[in-house]
Amino acid sequence: MASEMATRSPSFVDGKSQNAQELRLHVLSSGGGATPLASRGGVRPSGGNPGLVAALATPVMKVRVNAGIADIPSTSVSGGFYRVSWDQVDLDIDASSAQARTDLVIVEVIDTGTAAATGKVRILKGTPGAGRPTNALANAHWMSIAATAVRVAAESSGNIRAQDVTPELKYAVAPGAPVPVSSKAERDALDKYLGLSVKRLDLGGLVQRWTGTVWAEGSDVPVFASNAARDTYYTGNLHAGAKALVGDNEQYYSGSKWKYETTGRVLYTVGAPTTDAGGAYTFPHGLGVTPSSIQVTTTQQASDLLQRIGVVKVLNYDAANIVVGLIRTDTSAYLTNSLLSLDWTATA
Repeated sequence: MASEMATRSPSFVDGKSQNAQELRLHVLSSGGGATPLASRGGVRPSGGNPGLVAALATPVMKVRVNAGIADIPSTSVSGGFYRVSWDQVDLDIDASSAQARTDLVIVEVIDTGTAAATGKVRILKGTPGAGRPTNALANAHWMSIAATAVRVAAESSGNIRAQDVTPELKYAVAPGAPVPVSSKAERDALDKYLGLSVKRLDLGGLVQRWTGTVWAEGSDVPVFASNAARDTYYTGNLHAGAKALVGDNEQYYSGSKWKYETTGRVLYTVGAPTTDAGGAYTFPHGLGVTPSSIQVTTTQQASDLLQRIGVVKVLNYDAANIVVGLIRTDTSAYLTNSLLSLDWTATA
């Protein structure tokens, strides 16, 4: 049974010595703090999901904490950070109460200024019916890496389940390196400075950079939630070639208007034509806008049709449909119930 486990000797505390292995693990700068002398804190990213907290495969009143190395910010604004490391451990969750509670899994350093200083990975038990607990221990520097919901009578209803554990990991990296974040909300909560870069873990590691006014990505393309936000950003600085990413559309300014290009391929079953003389066919294009230019070509798996159908001619189009007419006039019998593939490119 264990509800806590000692970490390796914390770095940068008085009265403690460290062996070579601990020094190799611990001596690494950390950045991203709110002030030049502060550290954002967090777990050092690596393979193996360091610091991840989860329920056990067979649920019991325990949580499993993966091994990790972490920077723990000092409670003093100029106190820097402490570095600790620990091995994988299963921590006990106390019995449930008459009211639900929230327990935290925390990493802490107790800096007494003496050889009694210590580091721990432990459960910070919550108060039943109350919110998140806080660490009231003297000289404690700590951070939460997970929250665990302890339900009433949890022992008789599945114990600690996967859905009861909410990871709260943050990642610490070297100064100037892109900061891994799990969401837009975590990114926006950072203490921003010009040039700050993040890696969006929710977007496959996409790197975004703070320009001083907006988050940019790719080749310095600013990202906006709406056209209105784009226009506000470019007020007084709009020029031909300006770029913007609004939703999924990468736009560019032509000198007179914002434009974007869309391409696609859609398959349709063609019905019987109304005329044999270059019969017209109407297809929904799904663009949602009236394109200023559009080119459509056709392909057909059947070899006899492929020989007969070349490029179709666009007769008309609007915000919902493309009306095309075939160049050949003797293909109606072959078209009925056949499969037609439309490839289109549109600039809006």
